[in-house]
Amino acid sequence: MNKALLILFVLLPLFIRAQVTGSNQAVFQIGNLPEQQPSDRSNLYNQLNLQANWQNIQLVLRAESYAVDDRRKYNNISQKLLRYSYNGFTVQIGNFYEMFGRGSLLRMYEIPGTVYEDTGTRQRYGFYRDIEGLNLRYEKNGWDVSAVYGRPLDLIIPPAYGREQRRSRLVQGVQALYNVSPLWRPGLVYLRSDANKQSTSYWGALSEGRAEMFDYYLEYNQQQGFDPLREGTPYALYGAFNFYLDAVALSLEYKDYKKFTLGFNEPPPTVKEHSFTLLNRSTHSPEPNSETGFQLEALFNVGDFNTVTLNASRAVNQIAGFEAVFYEYYADLQYFFYETWQGKAFVDYSQDELLGETERYTAGFQVEGGITALWGLALEIQLQQLKRRFTPVDVVANQLFSLSLSRAPDFSVAFLLERSNDPIEIYNNDTIIYWPALLVNYQMDSHTSFNLFYGRRRGGNACTGGICYRVLPFNGLELQITTRI
Repeated sequence: MNKALLILFVLLPLFIRAQVTGSNQAVFQIGNLPEQQPSDRSNLYNQLNLQANWQNIQLVLRAESYAVDDRRKYNNISQKLLRYSYNGFTVQIGNFYEMFGRGSLLRMYEIPGTVYEDTGTRQRYGFYRDIEGLNLRYEKNGWDVSAVYGRPLDLIIPPAYGREQRRSRLVQGVQALYNVSPLWRPGLVYLRSDANKQSTSYWGALSEGRAEMFDYYLEYNQQQGFDPLREGTPYALYGAFNFYLDAVALSLEYKDYKKFTLGFNEPPPTVKEHSFTLLNRSTHSPEPNSETGFQLEALFNVGDFNTVTLNASRAVNQIAGFEAVFYEYYADLQYFFYETWQGKAFVDYSQDELLGETERYTAGFQVEGGITALWGLALEIQLQQLKRRFTPVDVVANQLFSLSLSRAPDFSVAFLLERSNDPIEIYNNDTIIYWPALLVNYQMDSHTSFNLFYGRRRGGNACTGGICYRVLPFNGLELQITTRI
């Protein structure tokens, strides 16, 4: 804590002279995991972000704290960054985000507003993965060159384990891109990783470009010292092609990953990321150690901003001699009617043998619109059934119902109910489990908003921006206050 105060004292003159902006997120909980005691366990997570801009200099600070009645509470300045930019050249010292290519070799990221909770320690902290070190970047005259040196954060390891374990790996690398023409922008990548007294090097190449009716992207990375695309070579191959017409858009993605789980990368998943809860919870999580597959999507504009989307994806994993197949076929219709109303309906059929799930059918719809000039109504229903190996029920069935009422521009209230007969979720002698919840949102002014959750939250997989993570179940009350400075 004394170190944090010293940093703030040294940088205080810059904050006084600079234009300062920021935000604060406070999340208070009283409740617990199902069947855990005490049932009224309370905790408070707070994240303060400050950004000071003065001429060509930018300073960023993030402070996180977790207050709970046990030894796992903490107060940290978790990010500090000094950025200087001039004439196409940028220097970043501290905690920064960077991505080489589409992330197959290196990807840092943040999911703003998401608070991650560790299963073992129950510590809560911001969901991000950054690098602590130095970043040099040059963007001018068609060149885009970025060099990194530092220690990436392993966000799965909670703050309780300390910096040495959370940042045990050193990475150093460079990516160079040159814009030859709109149709061709090639690039080369090199990266070295040092961990456990061992060094491993990787190299890669990429190419991208666009024309009036299409764009493409191709990337290949592999571990140095192996023959390209040979059996046993750790590599990641990814390609994407998009084609556009007036009323039609087509996209195709392909992936081939072998032994490429590095701890600081996140290869493109090439599966559709859904906004519907039941589908999002069932999103296939790629396994870069052994996965090949593709995704094909077509979007049709059927007039007046109404659209039809068709999507097909497939992935094959080889694990210990076993071939696990994932596939998904999805279709939706988005339709505007009665001027202020819109609806969206979808159907989906999939299987994911990594999860032991087959014959997974999901369907649903949502409709929303205005009932007066200020008040609006939204209704959503989702249904899912699937078969799972070694489950005592023949068919696992999940249902979701949501009804919300909103008043523009500052208030909404929603009732959410989920229902399931999934034996994995049932922790007593019941055959059905329910998750009822009340959600209230209030925008007090342009700077402050309140979000209240009360009830039971179902845990499971959640995916945002190609990043999937585990959400723990929760029974109780949660209040989130977000303030912008």
